Amino acid sequence: DACFSGAQRNGEVLASARGVSIKPQLETPRGNMVVFSAVTDKETAFPYKEKVHGLFTYYLLKKIQSSSGKLDLGSLADYVKTEVSQKSIVVNSKPQHPTISPSSNMINSWRNLNIKKD
Repeated sequence: DACFSGAQRNGEVLASARGVSIKPQLETPRGNMVVFSAVTDKETAFPYKEKVHGLFTYYLLKKIQSSSGKLDLGSLADYVKTEVSQKSIVVNSKPQHPTISPSSNMINSWRNLNIKKD
C-alpha cells in the first residue's frame, strides 16, 4: 500500500523542495506472478484514517477475511478496484485506482486462481 509517484498521502510532493521527481520503472512481472498495486504509477496511495490502514490494504484484507480466503483473484481484484476507487473520492477527495499486473504466463489464467484451496 505504497506509491512511487513522489507524493505523500496528503498530496504534497516529497521531492518538490529539491527539484527532484521520482519516476517508477515499470516492469512486467515474470514467471507465475500477479502483482496487486494500490495505485497507478502517477497516483498516491491514500490512508483510510478511520480504519487505521491504507485504503487499499483495508479493502484487500476486508475481502479476504469476509470470504475466509475462499475467493479467486479476479473477484478480489474487482472488489478492491471498485471499493478503493469509490471510497477514495469520499474519504480523501482524491482519486486512487488500484492496478493488477499479471505476468505473461498468467495473463489468461490469473482471474480464476483461488486464494485458498478448499
